[in-house]
Amino acid sequence: MKNTYIKKTRISTRKFRLLIKYFCMELTALQIAELLQINRNTANLWINKIRERISLIVEKEKLTNADCVQMDETFFTRTKEYFPKWKLPHEEVVVFGMINSSGKVYASLVDKVNRACIFPVILGCCISGATIFTDGGSVYKGLSKVGFEHHTISHVDKEFARKENGITITTNRIEGFWGWMKVRLAKFRGVKWSCLSLHIAESVWRYNHRQDDIYKLLLKELRVRPLNFN
Repeated sequence: MKNTYIKKTRISTRKFRLLIKYFCMELTALQIAELLQINRNTANLWINKIRERISLIVEKEKLTNADCVQMDETFFTRTKEYFPKWKLPHEEVVVFGMINSSGKVYASLVDKVNRACIFPVILGCCISGATIFTDGGSVYKGLSKVGFEHHTISHVDKEFARKENGITITTNRIEGFWGWMKVRLAKFRGVKWSCLSLHIAESVWRYNHRQDDIYKLLLKELRVRPLNFN
């Protein structure tokens, strides 16, 4: 059976289009499996393959030559009993992100909150002389020395926005994205840590295309470059 979107599969094109539609509606793998009357593991396989493709798309569409961005980091806490954070042992997974003045976001996992991990991401996304807004974290010290116009807001002092020479200094937009992403991920009632990077990338993709028909975008992408499960 030939499928327009997947190479070497027994699932029909019609059924796979429905899977994509339900995925875009953010149904869980279990819900999709029940609606399509397929095995849950099969549904998970296809959905993860779609997320892997989306991850590649996010890297192709990542911010480049950004001239004005807000940036911040957020954390996911891993414990043997999942949450809460105070249950030990726990480990924190760091996600670093930025959003430009037009509302396009980029975020990815980083190993640590240090300059060695974060500065290369910044240099890869921003032009020289870009205006950057951050909180007062020490990791961002030195941005001015490498050619950026750096403004900080002091969350320690409960400062969230201020006007300075006609510029609004804040990190509210990137923090708004963190909140949106975590609310979105909460509906899955936990995700596998091995798949967290795929869920981060999917959140970035959905946010950046929030005004688009993502169902049509996915169909077009997979029609041109079908998934291959080999």
